[in-house]
Amino acid sequence: MSKFTETPLAPAPPPQSPIAVHKPWYRRPILILPLVLIVMAAVGITLFFALSPRGITARGTVIDRLTGQPVAAASLHGGGKSTTTNAHGKFQIAGIAADTALRVQARYYAPTQVKATQTPVTVRLAPIPVAVTITSALTGSPLRAGLVMPNGDRVLARPDGTATLYRIGPGETVTMKAAGYVPAHALVGSDDTVKAALEPTLPTMRAQLRAWDRSRHYQSIIDWVLRPATGYTFMGTGAHAWVRENKEIAGDPQTAYIGGGFTGNGTGVTIQISWPGERWDTAGLASLLTDGPVHRVTLAGQQAWQLGPGNDHVFSTMWSSGPVLVITAGTAHANVDAVMTGIIKAMTGQGS
Repeated sequence: MSKFTETPLAPAPPPQSPIAVHKPWYRRPILILPLVLIVMAAVGITLFFALSPRGITARGTVIDRLTGQPVAAASLHGGGKSTTTNAHGKFQIAGIAADTALRVQARYYAPTQVKATQTPVTVRLAPIPVAVTITSALTGSPLRAGLVMPNGDRVLARPDGTATLYRIGPGETVTMKAAGYVPAHALVGSDDTVKAALEPTLPTMRAQLRAWDRSRHYQSIIDWVLRPATGYTFMGTGAHAWVRENKEIAGDPQTAYIGGGFTGNGTGVTIQISWPGERWDTAGLASLLTDGPVHRVTLAGQQAWQLGPGNDHVFSTMWSSGPVLVITAGTAHANVDAVMTGIIKAMTGQGS
């Protein structure tokens, strides 16, 4: 009878949980928390870019407030961006935050500020005015002159000699013209003003001098003839004394004499105005007024006559222009001629 040895069977392993066997890898506890954090971060980044302002494009037109015309080459600055308007006054700035302050400025205009918006805007710039005042250098009265600006625009001054100009600035030149006056050019000052006194033409000057003589406005004649270019000032008396003394004043080197008589002696300046229709025979008068020699000379480009010295030891120089006859007298010919030279320059527009 055989002897058998029975080998005991190994115990079976414990059955595995069906859940553990079939659970996907991404659902394992060790991976869930990192995945949640990654998803939350991605969602946060997406929301940040979705909700953050990405900027707007500001558009618009810059125009002149007075005329409504577009302003070209106006500059706009704001939010770290800048641009300039085109020939039609249009501008566009992209990538700036809404409500960004934009500074707008252009030559000849006062700067202003607007807020950037998605809606196109119209910016109205106020032009800076230039105030003009024009007078007659002869009478001091206002002149209604015509003005020509550098860009060719033309403006007529008001009856009071004033005008307002736009689209012109300091350092630029205005040309002025008025009937009976020499055209002139004047610069716009740093204070945005223009002040000019126009010199008369010879016919205008002659007519005005005769008018002053008829109305006995002798002071006006003296003020014109002895302008600052001569360095002389009038030292006279009242209107009644002019008539009583035959329109003459005696005795001071800086006194102007005017009217029906001549300075018999001493030094000074004699001014006479001829009657309408009469002409001065300067050479003939020079011979009559001295018992000394007479010489023709040229002073400031004009023909004049030197007289004396006569028995009174006084030198004189005579010159005429239109209705005006001027005689300067003194004890030294050099001084007499220097005074006459200044008068000629003032009368002919060569003086300052």
